[in-house]
Amino acid sequence: MTASKNLTTLDFQSIKQNLKDFLSDPDQNPAFKDYDFEASNINVLLDGLAYNTSLNGFYLNTVS
Repeated sequence: MTASKNLTTLDFQSIKQNLKDFLSDPDQNPAFKDYDFEASNINVLLDGLAYNTSLNGFYLNTVS
């Protein structure tokens, strides 16, 4: 059973943690269930995704 995620946050750390939680959930992604996201190259990709999401959310809120 998956936990509900807060999808309205624009905080970089919250977005990144939501991505880690999603990828490490064995029900959603069994390939990443034992993956260490803190000490790996995928951490750099998560930083980029979280930064991009945070900026897009900020820009969309500014436009509206």
